[in-house]
This record gives sequence, C-alpha cells and structure tokens, in this order.
Amino acid sequence: MSIDRCTGSSPPRVAVRIATVACVALALALALAGAAAAATNKVLIRPYLKYGVVLTPPGASDFEFVSVGGGNLDDALDVERATYGAGTQLLMPFGTSASNAMRFGLDVGVERLFNYEFQASSASTKWTGKERGVYFGVIGELAPVGKSYFGQAGIAYHTVFWSEESEFHGLYSTSHDSYSGSGSQFALSLAGGVELGSGEKIRFPLMVQLDNLFRYGSVTSVRVMAGVSFR
Repeated sequence: MSIDRCTGSSPPRVAVRIATVACVALALALALAGAAAAATNKVLIRPYLKYGVVLTPPGASDFEFVSVGGGNLDDALDVERATYGAGTQLLMPFGTSASNAMRFGLDVGVERLFNYEFQASSASTKWTGKERGVYFGVIGELAPVGKSYFGQAGIAYHTVFWSEESEFHGLYSTSHDSYSGSGSQFALSLAGGVELGSGEKIRFPLMVQLDNLFRYGSVTSVRVMAGVSFR
C-alpha cells in the first residue's frame, strides 16, 4: 500500500500568532472586567480546568491521506484522544422565578483537542500532528432556587491551530517537512453540574460537559470540569 498526503496551503505564521495573541488578550480583558463587576455582587466568575476524551475523532480521510493501491488507512492512524484545557465563565443574573434562577454570560478558554500519528506498515513516511484551540462562547445557565445543581447550554466560536510534521527515511536519503495553519468552527455544548460548599462568596463547581465541534464534520468530546465560583 502506497500512501500520499494531500496538503493545502497554510495561512501565514504571522496571522496565526496575531490571532493567538488577540484571543489571549480578549480572555484577559474579560477576566479583568468580570473581576471589577464582581465587586457589585452581580457577576459570578468561574475559572475552571477540564479534562476528557474525544468520542468521535477524525479518520485518515479527514486528514487527506490517500491510499494508492487500496488498504484501510484508519488502521495506520493512531489518535491520542485525551483532551484538556482551561477557561473562565462570566455569568450575570438574567431572570429569577419562584423556582428557578437563570444566568447568562461568556465562556472563554484554551484547549488541547488531540494529537495523532500516521504511518502505514509498508510506507517509509511518518506523519505526526497536533491540534490546539482557543474559544469564545455564549452560555446560559439554569439552576433551581435553593439547590446546588445546575444545567448549562452554549454555543462557541473556536479557532483551531494545527501543526504537522512528516519524516521520510529512505534507503539513500531522509527528509523532514512541517506544516501549520488554522481554521475556525462553531461548537455546541451541554453541561450539568453541582456546586460544592456552602459559602456565600466561594463555591467549588464540578461539571460534566458534552461538546460537539463542527470540524471534520463533527468532533464530539466529553469532559469533566472543576473550578472555583466567586460571587
């Protein structure tokens, strides 16, 4: 089985770096704005860490690997599915009834999506790649009044930065190439959790999130999220 790789053009590295700096600056600005607003007791600030697994990773054809002569390319693809990241939620009261309290706000963060390696047993070239991302989203939260558990739904805009390296080892020569670029997609998420502790100002949320990123068709992940809620 002979393997070929279709590689498209990549955005300039300067553009990727500018986008990264802009997203980080936006996240810091939001965190500072939230900290200032929290002094009025109207905003909930929730920094968090998250760790999970990619349930539906991309296949070899999604990475544009081409088989010349047949064979199952997915057998040669190894995706490291562990996904993790960190972020901050800024939530403001949106409305409260006799039984439920609603909040509405922003969710910004960074994440590692996955790593991968591709090498067919009969091929001399090995490809290794990774995908990282930043995201900016809008979330809504619903919690029964007087209860510690809550539910969330949101939509986010993700900018994914990918990089890939190829190594060729032939009988008389070797070569090494690298590629990088970025892409932007939307994602939908659902989450449920509970806030531990009884303090008025500080509590400790624990959440489970199901996230669907519309990249390579659909990349679905499930994550556990833990953090601190400042009121």
